[in-house]
Amino acid sequence: MPKPLRVLLIEDNPDEALMLETELQADFAPQVSRVDTPQALRDALPDQWDVVISDYRLSQLNGLDALGMVRAINPDLPFILVSDAVDEEIVAEAMRAGAYDFILKNKLFKLPSAIRRSMSEAADKLLRRQAEEIARMNEERYRALFNSIDEGFCLVEVLFDEAGKPCDYLFLAANPAFEKQTGITHAIGRRMREIAPHHEDYWFEIYGRVAQTGEPVRFQNKASALGRFFDVYAFRVGDPAERLVAVLFNDITESKKTEEELQLAATVFQSSSEAIVVTDAGSRIVAVNPAFEKITGYSKDEVIGRNPNILKSGYHDAAFYQSFWHKLKMTGSWKGEFCNRSKKGEKFVVLTSISTTYNPDGSIQRRVAIFADITERKKAEEELQMAALVYKESAEAMMVTDGGNRIVSVNPAFERITGYEAGEITGQNPIFLSSGRDNRAHYKEMLAKLSKNNYWRGELWLKKKSGEDFAATMTINTTFHESGSVDRHVTLFADVTQKKHAEDLVWQQANFDTLTGLPNRRYFQDQLKHEIRKSRRSRLPFALMFLDLDGFKHVNDTLGHDTGDLLLKEAAERIAACVRETDTVARLGGDEFTIVLGELRNMTHVEKVARHVLHKLSEPFHMGNEIAHVSASIGITFYPEDAGNTDDLLVNADQAMYAAKEGGKNRYSFFTEAMQHDAQERMWLVNELRNAIAGKQFSLVYQPIVDLSSGCINKAEALIRWHHPERGLIDPSVFIPVAEETGMIQEIGDWVFFEAANQVAHWRQIYHPDFQISINNSPVQFKSKVEDLAVWFDYLKMLNLPGQAIAVEISEGVLMDESKVVTDHLLAFRDAGIEVSLDDFGTGYSTLSYLKRFDIDRLKIDRTFVRDLETDPNDLALCEAMIVMAHKLNIKVIAEGVETDRQKELLYQAGCDFIQGYLLSRPVSAERLDNILKKGALYCPGMGAVG
Repeated sequence: MPKPLRVLLIEDNPDEALMLETELQADFAPQVSRVDTPQALRDALPDQWDVVISDYRLSQLNGLDALGMVRAINPDLPFILVSDAVDEEIVAEAMRAGAYDFILKNKLFKLPSAIRRSMSEAADKLLRRQAEEIARMNEERYRALFNSIDEGFCLVEVLFDEAGKPCDYLFLAANPAFEKQTGITHAIGRRMREIAPHHEDYWFEIYGRVAQTGEPVRFQNKASALGRFFDVYAFRVGDPAERLVAVLFNDITESKKTEEELQLAATVFQSSSEAIVVTDAGSRIVAVNPAFEKITGYSKDEVIGRNPNILKSGYHDAAFYQSFWHKLKMTGSWKGEFCNRSKKGEKFVVLTSISTTYNPDGSIQRRVAIFADITERKKAEEELQMAALVYKESAEAMMVTDGGNRIVSVNPAFERITGYEAGEITGQNPIFLSSGRDNRAHYKEMLAKLSKNNYWRGELWLKKKSGEDFAATMTINTTFHESGSVDRHVTLFADVTQKKHAEDLVWQQANFDTLTGLPNRRYFQDQLKHEIRKSRRSRLPFALMFLDLDGFKHVNDTLGHDTGDLLLKEAAERIAACVRETDTVARLGGDEFTIVLGELRNMTHVEKVARHVLHKLSEPFHMGNEIAHVSASIGITFYPEDAGNTDDLLVNADQAMYAAKEGGKNRYSFFTEAMQHDAQERMWLVNELRNAIAGKQFSLVYQPIVDLSSGCINKAEALIRWHHPERGLIDPSVFIPVAEETGMIQEIGDWVFFEAANQVAHWRQIYHPDFQISINNSPVQFKSKVEDLAVWFDYLKMLNLPGQAIAVEISEGVLMDESKVVTDHLLAFRDAGIEVSLDDFGTGYSTLSYLKRFDIDRLKIDRTFVRDLETDPNDLALCEAMIVMAHKLNIKVIAEGVETDRQKELLYQAGCDFIQGYLLSRPVSAERLDNILKKGALYCPGMGAVG
């Protein structure tokens, strides 16, 4: 069993000491003692050591100081310095001071060979002294020592040629170790050239230089003729003139081979593209290569001394690791895949091979793991597997053709969709799939795009094996050989026939009116834009007609919606029959239609069409047993004369249509600038109305209502006034219709109610406990939810007012709308105690059935019947009849527009209950009416003072 190597290690870093000890374990069975202070070094030096290894940088002394302390005790003890970096001056100083070698920490694999050299060099020095002493000893003692040493030894005389160049050497002496290590026997008295004719010249040159200069030399070299590596120490002996050189040497062929293998391993370790990690028996990392750092993201300093489980990703379960460790412990090796986690937290897959080396006693020395990052390869494999699965299981048909457009393969979906099996079409041109429904131009465009972009996507009509045509959405991609020629065309397509039908249906429903089959508003807008573009190109104008049916609502309400739909369908057919095929007829909704007459060369054509349409629509509509009559109002505008865009054209035509309605209906009207002015004025009104309430521009005026039986004023009608800051007083007949159209009448109506309620509360408290204010309700207000009236009723309760404090005036048109919401409003007023007056009675669609069906408290005779009361017996008769009828139904009567005493007297005689008009007072402010009421009387000529 070899003698243990006794090592004195001067190192103050335990981790560094562990690395050095680990490096020695592979080649020696070292007994290492570590010291880290000057005193500990002094205490240890008297012991016997084979070698001293010292870190250059120490906390309490440096390597050179340690070297001095060692040399003071033992001048020949091998001393090796290790350091992180190379400083040539420090290295030179250390070697001069007696250091045997200097090793970098990142090349510790050189340490074992350095120890061997150092120990050999120390032995050579010892032998040299012994050899010199032998020369002084007697022959017997010299020979005994000469023959006992393990190192090879020979004494040679160096021979020079005539030019003074060393050319050979003569052996004068050689020990048994010489013969053992060189294999040369009987060397004494023979020349080297004789023994080995091809011996290298540099051996002669080295020994010649030693003989001439007297300087000893230490070197390692290969004697090629002998096939061996030697570690050689040569020095001159005796008289220089004798040119004698003593040579001590060791055969280091095996260690040299080991060193070369180690150097090769180090090169592989550093340059390998695969990660290498070395662990000790305790599974602590002792070395990693650059590839490990690159793959994992960890630096060497971050992992040395740590367990490799820092790379665990959590992907593998306990059973996997149990199987892994079992096999590794049983066989010493393992190969497989790991899913690891990098320093950045990214998972990556590695193909790993782990092997174990053992100490002579069978214990684990180290484990080496080599792994390659196969993440991308795994992804590629998975993608290939997925592609194969998709190819097989895809619902889309797939077809691969070669550069000659011959079918190479098809997937099951292709067979299912087309009805062709792969075996019957492989090698064929796919032209047999063509249905003939796509023209040559379509195919030409497809091939051109495919050639240019190596890609095409679109739709084709194909034919199945059964002969059935089907629509296919298709994608074609091209792949190429390295030479640039076409390798494959990969075609994907799906049967979208049903989808096409559904899309056509959706498109039809989205763009055409389901009732009439005419283009709807959306499609009409597109066609109008198209017509504008066409007109710009042709420089020919076109006309837009906006048509609204007159009387259609009455048909709908009286005959029902089904009958109304039949009328709309026939009306659409009649309108379409009046225009050319190139013209467009559309239904915008309800009973509104549009006509676009394009490329007009003769403007009289427009009037001709308009008259034709009016004539056709005025003819009776026969719908089963029912006959209906309607007419039409048509507005006409021209592009580009009247407007340059679709929105303005529609606005113009709409305005012209309303002008036709206002002109008596069943007629057409051309758009004029005056209409544009009216539209702008209306827009101004809309914008200003929005600010009127917030800007407190509204006010109420009150016209007193006199009780003819008593002459008392205990009622008044509230009338709204708008005082615009710039335009002054704006008449209600101007802004009320706009408020109704825009829906702002609801907010205005609420304001009127609250103002009137506040005022009646004041007058009831000051003047009369039964004072009542009547307010006008627009028909539009009756379209709101009946629940909205709760705000009114709650406000009256807050003011402690009964419902009778307020009366609501409605027009006869409200009663004609027999919808539930109107009825609910009237019932809500009745339940709240609010009285209802029927305003302008006799001017509209007066019918006794309305008075019977609804709870009406008062009738208001319109001023048109009162105006000619004195001169027209018919008006008087009508007023008397209305009064008698109302009283029979327990309804009170108010006469409006009373301006003369005679009118008042006639109404009084006819039994009228109340009057209001300029005879009594114009509408006045609340303050002015306050003054009237304060006087306590209102003078009525012919009746004396009323009050």
